[in-house]
Amino acid sequence: MGRGDGVSPRRSNSRRTRDRATDDDALRIRSSSPRNLNALPMWGLQSAVVQITMNGASMRWKWSGGFALRTSADTKGDVQRVLRKLEATDQAQTILRLVANSPHVFRPFVLLSNSLTYLAKLPAKDREVVVLYLAHREGAPYEWEAHLGPARSAGLTEPQIDALREGRARSDVGLFDDAQVLAIDLCDHLASGGHLTDDHWHAARTAWSDEGATDFMFTVAWWGGFVPIVARSLDLQPTQD
Repeated sequence: MGRGDGVSPRRSNSRRTRDRATDDDALRIRSSSPRNLNALPMWGLQSAVVQITMNGASMRWKWSGGFALRTSADTKGDVQRVLRKLEATDQAQTILRLVANSPHVFRPFVLLSNSLTYLAKLPAKDREVVVLYLAHREGAPYEWEAHLGPARSAGLTEPQIDALREGRARSDVGLFDDAQVLAIDLCDHLASGGHLTDDHWHAARTAWSDEGATDFMFTVAWWGGFVPIVARSLDLQPTQD
């Protein structure tokens, strides 16, 4: 490798510092965030079935593939550092521990998820309407259970959650405000294979601003596409065994 190739040690160290600062920002936990969304024992989980606490209820989850449930005790580098940070705030969710089997994917996976949750301009209540609507529509039980706590913390009512759970969100529109009705309609349109027209984008930008509308697009793509496919690939399911 020539002198012009690669990254100098000084630049590399500076880059690592910037990356860590980005992590710290994206992993920022707001005081309103639920602390025990998906609490897990910290060490030595290697089984394909694990009992966890979600939304105050004990649940058992199973997955396929025989992948280990990673922790900061059996990882290193950025993965270990981020997992340790998540463990300290009870946010080391099952799916994150499974994704940690791919160290190069783990960090960007966590950063995008946390950026959409804590830094995006799309209002939290509208975001959780989107996530629960998509979780029900896509048949993603893990995503549904993982977001019940955040949905309630964001201000969704039990009648709203029931309507989303039972597939009545589009018919019981009186339960939702105008922005939430728009979010549901656009979600359904996109999940059905449609594209957003200029009129759609105008409505979204009017409701949420340019940044919020862009965040909406990524929210649908993340929790309506990427995350459900990961969960389905792992066959991440509740079990009564």
